[in-house]
Amino acid sequence: MRDRAALLMRAAGPYALVVLGLDVAAVLQARGNLAGVQVGHPAGPVAAMEEFGVQRSLVIAAVQAGFAIFFLWAARRRSPAALAATGVVTGLYWAGLLLVRWFNPISDFPMGGFSSPPFERLEPGWYLPSLTFVLWAAAVTQLAAVALAMREGSWQEGGRGSRLLVAGPILAVAAYAVVNLVAIRLATEPRTPTDVFGAPWNDSSRSWLVRRAWESAGLLGRWLLLIGATALPVVALGWRMRRRGVTPGRLVPAWLFSAPYLLVLALFTWLHPMSGEMNYDDQAGYIYQNPPWHPVALVVVCVAAVAVQVVALVRATPRAGGG
Repeated sequence: MRDRAALLMRAAGPYALVVLGLDVAAVLQARGNLAGVQVGHPAGPVAAMEEFGVQRSLVIAAVQAGFAIFFLWAARRRSPAALAATGVVTGLYWAGLLLVRWFNPISDFPMGGFSSPPFERLEPGWYLPSLTFVLWAAAVTQLAAVALAMREGSWQEGGRGSRLLVAGPILAVAAYAVVNLVAIRLATEPRTPTDVFGAPWNDSSRSWLVRRAWESAGLLGRWLLLIGATALPVVALGWRMRRRGVTPGRLVPAWLFSAPYLLVLALFTWLHPMSGEMNYDDQAGYIYQNPPWHPVALVVVCVAAVAVQVVALVRATPRAGGG
């Protein structure tokens, strides 16, 4: 990794400090605005703001510092392995920046105990625009660092691991689809002798199961589109490496795009079409008909997908070369 890329890589540390500074300043200002607000907290509104805001700010700062330390280490390395690892950590870093925006200590402050005025009016007007700008700048800076590092690398290897990069995501998406479809189909056949109201199943109550099954199938289709969209760049890069060899410009994006692909697969392993979160208004007892092996099988698919992806990427990464 050359000097320009390393310089941008090191910028993750200052950005983390700026985010922490914005959070602390916003927490202090919101704390002052809480005077006279009624809140269901035993120690009062000021203590509530301090307890939540300080804890959330420290967690965010610790996570951001972890990324900054990694990028500082990577900036000093010249190996293909360090460059490849930078790719996948960059994907995680971008996901972390999104979480910093969504779960910041001000907008995400719990409002359950407030009566008046609405907490949204107490949020500093400058905070979210400033935080959003800094996070976008951090993401673009890291993208520029990775792009420079790829351009300045000169090594090329054979397509080791590329077949797994092509086949792994395809098989994972197919397995996810099959496991869910089988479970959805079996859920239309009651596993319990009575429905949720304690009455024997009849044509009317069974029709509710079928209706919910169709809804789950539609949700599964949307989930598959999202998983497939994140897996497609990995498959395309694997195909490219298989035909033309492994270069920094192909390997690093493969590592990078593997992060969102596996994160999305893990998310939908949890929020599968028959989960309680996706069927919170279930009144037909549909989720109780879910086969007990279904969530276990999804976890197995997810773990296997992660293992195959890691093996494929490690095999594709050269052991030595210029970075």
